[in-house]
Amino acid sequence: VFALITFALLLTFVSVISFIARTRIPATTATIGLAAIIVAALGGLAMAAMESTYALWMYDAHGWGAKNTGLFFGYIGIVLVIVQGGLISPAKKWLGERGMLYLGLAIITIGMSLVAVSDTVLLVFVNGALIAAGYGLIDPAVNSLISRNTPADQQGAVMGVLQSVSSLTRIIGPA
Repeated sequence: VFALITFALLLTFVSVISFIARTRIPATTATIGLAAIIVAALGGLAMAAMESTYALWMYDAHGWGAKNTGLFFGYIGIVLVIVQGGLISPAKKWLGERGMLYLGLAIITIGMSLVAVSDTVLLVFVNGALIAAGYGLIDPAVNSLISRNTPADQQGAVMGVLQSVSSLTRIIGPA
């Protein structure tokens, strides 16, 4: 389920960007903002679904209790800090915002796909790192793309919509 949602996220973003390029629609606030908000919504749904069911899966698949699950989510947090604190700037210079977004989508798709075959603790930590690293690239890339492609007098409104959609997915995702 996680992998399917993430794959849908990747395909949706690529489809919207490809449509914009094919039809030569100007990359306006509306088109880039819509694509970024769709990515944020689907990404938020995938992450919320994963976060709300992962502990149950780890208990069922590996017998992990609250302590091990908490340590695992702490590990995820450390990976996010490393990615967002140290790798974003070099990744942006190397790939640009869109490239970061594509790379993040690919990494998170692989990570979520591995959940289904994670029959060892090592694989659980590998897929966790991939999911965290992918999301760690996606979130700043989406925010940056919206910020750079929105007129200054509209940034607050567009970023507010983005955060509202993100919050809504955190409610809907676990449901």
